[in-house]
Amino acid sequence: MTAKEDPALPSPADQARQLMRSCGKAGLATLDAETGEPYNSLVLIAADCDASPLMMLSDLADHTTNLKKNPQASLLLDGDRHAETLASQRVSVQGHISVINDQALTDRFVARHPEAAIYAGFKDFNLYRLTVTRAHLIGGFGRIHWLEASDIMADSPRLDEAAEEIIEHMNDDHADAIAAYAHAHHKTGDAWRMIGIDTDGIDLSNGEDYLRINTPERMLTPGDSRRALAKMAKRARGE
Repeated sequence: MTAKEDPALPSPADQARQLMRSCGKAGLATLDAETGEPYNSLVLIAADCDASPLMMLSDLADHTTNLKKNPQASLLLDGDRHAETLASQRVSVQGHISVINDQALTDRFVARHPEAAIYAGFKDFNLYRLTVTRAHLIGGFGRIHWLEASDIMADSPRLDEAAEEIIEHMNDDHADAIAAYAHAHHKTGDAWRMIGIDTDGIDLSNGEDYLRINTPERMLTPGDSRRALAKMAKRARGE
């Protein structure tokens, strides 16, 4: 039984998707290829355009051996590692994991995790994608929901097609706005660059640190992104 929902909170589906987009690592649960017993490991993750988790896995890892026999898996994403356990927001995502050969998605993963550039080209490393079936959200104390993939996953094809151009334009012509976004979220320095944009917000990185900023309104077109980013810049500058 769930507590009465706070109208100020995002919907359970939006909250789950925001967690999937913002978390950079997760606990990966697979079934042991020899014993069939549960096995858990820690993996780095990034998000595809629709928020599907991406992972760069080694062929030598036990979890990869397990997945080759049984692709069913679950990821546990902790959105607030410093909160009390019962008060923290987290989501368990279920589905099946498969190799995906897509250079754009590999680049997306490396942009989220620059350290992965060292092994991204190794023959024994491959990019994997979790095709989500459902998720279990703990959105805070008493906020508990099972969610279907159709309720969670979301992208914006028109925005996705223009994403590379938007990111390049922002980094080349609006570095001051990007720095303002970061500073408004208590991130110092001017080396921040935009590395991603999707229907829910933007991703920034300075090469060492990462910042996810969700926009108040969904962005479905390049026009939506221009308006949203301009509003964010004004708020960040206190205008």
